[in-house]
This record gives sequence, C-alpha cells and structure tokens, in this order.
Amino acid sequence: MIHDLLLACLSSSREGQGVKQFLDTTAVEHFFHPCETEIFMGILNIMNVYHEVVEFTQIYSTKPVQSEESTSNADFEDLSHGFYMLNFVKGIESALEESYQEIVRLEADCRKTKRNSLSYVHNALRTKLPMLMLVRKLIMEVKVMKLRGCALLHNLHQQSEHGDPQLERVVQKVIKPVKYAFFSSLAHWMLFGVIDDIHTEFFINFIPLESGQGSTCSKSTQSFISSAEQTTEDYIWQYEINMKQLPGFLSIISAEKVLFVGQTVLVFKMGRNPKSKNKMDQMAVELNDMSREDIYELWNGRESEFFKTIQDLSNDDKINVFRIEQVVNEIKKFVSRRLSEIAVNEVDLERQMGLLKDFYLLGRGEFFLEFFSQLYGNFDINTEMRSRNYTRAFELAATGLRITDDLENFSLSSLRNSEEPDESYDFQVLQSMHLKYIYEWPLNLLFSPKAIERYNKIFRFLLIIRGLQYQMQRVWATQTWTEKAESGGTNIRVMNLRNHLLFFLNNLQYYIQVSLRYS
Repeated sequence: MIHDLLLACLSSSREGQGVKQFLDTTAVEHFFHPCETEIFMGILNIMNVYHEVVEFTQIYSTKPVQSEESTSNADFEDLSHGFYMLNFVKGIESALEESYQEIVRLEADCRKTKRNSLSYVHNALRTKLPMLMLVRKLIMEVKVMKLRGCALLHNLHQQSEHGDPQLERVVQKVIKPVKYAFFSSLAHWMLFGVIDDIHTEFFINFIPLESGQGSTCSKSTQSFISSAEQTTEDYIWQYEINMKQLPGFLSIISAEKVLFVGQTVLVFKMGRNPKSKNKMDQMAVELNDMSREDIYELWNGRESEFFKTIQDLSNDDKINVFRIEQVVNEIKKFVSRRLSEIAVNEVDLERQMGLLKDFYLLGRGEFFLEFFSQLYGNFDINTEMRSRNYTRAFELAATGLRITDDLENFSLSSLRNSEEPDESYDFQVLQSMHLKYIYEWPLNLLFSPKAIERYNKIFRFLLIIRGLQYQMQRVWATQTWTEKAESGGTNIRVMNLRNHLLFFLNNLQYYIQVSLRYS
C-alpha cells in the first residue's frame, strides 16, 4: 500500500498521468490499524496539496495534460496563457524538483523491499509540506486575483522577502524564470524598440489610434500593423505606460525613462524621412527589422554591453530595486547625450531651442508687438473680420520684421469653429490658437503630440496676457491723446493711476513669462 501511494505521487508529476482516484480511496477502513489511520490521512493530505500544485503546472505548461475536469474548471478559464504564466509554471516545476526527488527516493526504498513504516514516509514527506503550502498559496493568489504579466512578478517579489531561508529559496526558484521574461522584454524595448507582448503583460503597451477599419485588436504587434497606413511616426506616440502592469519595484519616473529610451530607438529606426507613407506589409517588415545598422548611430556599438547589463539583473537571486533604477538611469543618460550630440550636428539644436523660446514663450517681444499691431491696428474693423485676419497678421508681422526665415517652420491656426461674435469673442479666438512647428529629425521626441499641446497651452496663456496688455495700452494712449486734444491738459491723478496700472501689468506679464520659462 505504501508503494502504491508513492507511485500515485510520482504519477501526478509532470511526467505522467495523475491518479486522483487514489485520494478517494477506502483502503484505510479495511487494511489499516486505527492507530495508523491518522498518519495515513496525513500522508494523503500532503499528497492532495502536491496534486493541486502539479495539476496547475499541467494545465499551464507548454504541453498541458488535457482532461474533462481540467478543461472545464472555471478557476482556470479566466487566466491568460501568457509568457509570464508559462515561466511561472516553470519556476514551480523547478521548486517541486526536490520534492519529486524525495518521493523517487522513498519509492526506490520500497521497491527494494526495505521495511519502512508509515511514520517514516510521513515524516519524510512532511519536511516538504511548508514548501508545498507556500507554492499553493502563490497559485491561489494568482487564481483569485487573476494576476498576469508584471503584476504577477510584483506579487512574487513581495513574497520573496521571507523569514524562513528554505522558503525564501523556494520563492527565488519560482520567481527566476518570471524575472527572465520581464528583463528580456525590458532589454528588447530599451535597446531595439520592440515589444513582443500579445497578451499585454509588459508595463509598456501599444494603444492603437481609432481607425475606420473597425478593428478592436489590442495586441501590440497586430495593432501596429493594423494602423500601418498612418505616417511612419504616428505609432511612436501610441506606446504608453500601462499602470495596471507597472510593478511596484519600478517607480513611475523610471517607467517614463524606459518609455523615452524605447521611443528614441524607434525614432532612429524610423530614419530621417518620418513623413513618408508606406504600405502595410512594408511597414510591418520595417518594424520587425532588427539589424544593428538601423540603430548603430544611436548606440555607437554599445548595445551588446547594455544588453548584458540588463541580462545580469535577471541573474540576481533577488530583484535589486536600486540596481534596476541605476541601470535605467545609465542607459537613459547615454541615450539623451547621444540624441543631443546628433541633434546638434543634424539640425542645430541650439537654434531650434532658441526658436521655441522666441515664439512659444513669446521671447521675441517685438514680433508679437507687431503681430498685435497688425491684428488690432484699425479699431474700426469688426471683431469677426479680426478673427479671420489673425493668420494674415502673423505673416505680415514676420514680413515687416524680416524674420520670415525663422518662421518658415511655424504656422498659426485656430481650433475654434465659426460662431456669431460676442463681447468675449476676441478672448475666445486667442484661446483657440494653435502654433504648429514643423520639426526635423531627430527632434521627434521633443515634439510629441502631448508636448506640442503643453507648449500651446503656455503659448495661448502668454498670448492672452500680451494681447490684454497691448489693448489696454492702446486704450489708455487714445484716452490720453483725446484729453489733451479736447481740454489741452491731462488729469495728473488719472495719469498716475494709469502709470501704476501699466507698471503692475508689465511686471505681471514679465514675471509670469519668466516663471513659465523656468518651469
């Protein structure tokens, strides 16, 4: 009977079919002495825990054992068969190896007709019970909380700090393959701009723009191919941080750096012609091209060094949070420095940043003074006409100051629909203005859609203040001239009040502008 029991444990391993019927045996009532019943039931309980763990590994292994009960089990249906889940199963199988070897040893002793008591077998198996209970606890958390991807890794990381050294080693065995999956995805994204993540398990995922094709595919690779008819640059901004999968040991700041590095790699893979359009199949081939030549200019031959650095993180016994942040910062600094060097040589980065300050932050004051002069020069023009002439005023101001070369990459437009003008129409027109900058490669990351919108918020805010300042100055100048013409004098008190108000408004505009520049 003892030999049959051990054979049942062995047959429940990943190398054979389970004999679950043995757990429901009635042999205890017929063949065992009452004093041995409790010991035998203890062995059955250990075997039951072992069977639960092995059953989970069979269902989610690469070659699952199919059975009617396992395939109909509702607890498993909601879990994704992702890459992290497969590695989680591999880790469990690695942790079970010692238990399996112990059962093999006991079975070999019984097969050699050695007389071993039930207590001997029970005590030998009981030494493995804490490990089995811990593994079952991890499995239950995965099933109940429906953990997958980086969230699964985060949960294992929380369990890795264990007071029992033996159980701590068990968790390390379980987490090791899952760590490999995470750092493999991290390396491929940061170094090559590639995410092979069809189950959206990584904390960087691809969110496709809405298209007219009616496709609701959320998988990274397929989503990119489905939107390949857009410009080659559009897909860069569709990679975002998936907060649901962001592991707790990685800060949001570090995640933003990881996202930035991968997007920078995509910019260099995209090449110097970001506005060209390709067919869907050509785009897919270009994206999946992993040759070194595509990104050699960025990494300058150091990609293998950084790849080994990230790979070494997965070889550590524990997840070293500080080391991960250190590696991410090191790669991000290198990428930023290389991007700056290339941008300086390619597009004169200092001049481009100066243009941003001059126009988005109203740094070139004489230009915007001329702009408002052209826009509000004739107070007899009605409001609706002025709202239609702001682009013309922008062009005339550039021509008048002879800075058309600086403005060749800028265009001003309004996002406001045509409506009947009212008292606040001028303010609403300024609030709806959008200054577009046509940038050159490799400044793509500085002018993402979100960055452009932030620049325009600052631009509109400063433009409204400057416009109000200009109109008040014009009104006060007109009133002062009228008073002098009619009465031949000026009210000193009114003049002092206006001077103080002008002083306050000018300084308010200046300090707001400086504050926004520094922020």
